[in-house]
Amino acid sequence: MNAEDLNKLMSGLKGGLDQIMPQGLGTIDEEIETESGGGLVQVVVGTHGGVAKISIDPLLLDKENVSHLEQLLIAAVNDGRSKWEEALKQKTISTFLQNPPEGFDLQKAMADALKVLDR
Repeated sequence: MNAEDLNKLMSGLKGGLDQIMPQGLGTIDEEIETESGGGLVQVVVGTHGGVAKISIDPLLLDKENVSHLEQLLIAAVNDGRSKWEEALKQKTISTFLQNPPEGFDLQKAMADALKVLDR
């Protein structure tokens, strides 16, 4: 497979993904809950990937704990976002494999991809 064939394969895969995007991709089915500091800070990431809720243990609401609280918030939000992105990736792959777009030959695309990897 030459570079032109590889570009066609990649375009076909991208076209297939573009066709299924309106089917709810960009969201996941459930909120993601995460925490940091042993549960002192809890964050809920909503189905669209934004922070939906933050809970802070009152023990952290002291002027002396501000920098610690900031670090815990950052850790919890970053962890929640990473988990959301992974859940979205898994949903996208699952949806694509279960319901490939009309006219998209998944078996041929996979066979072509394996040929590229064998080179």
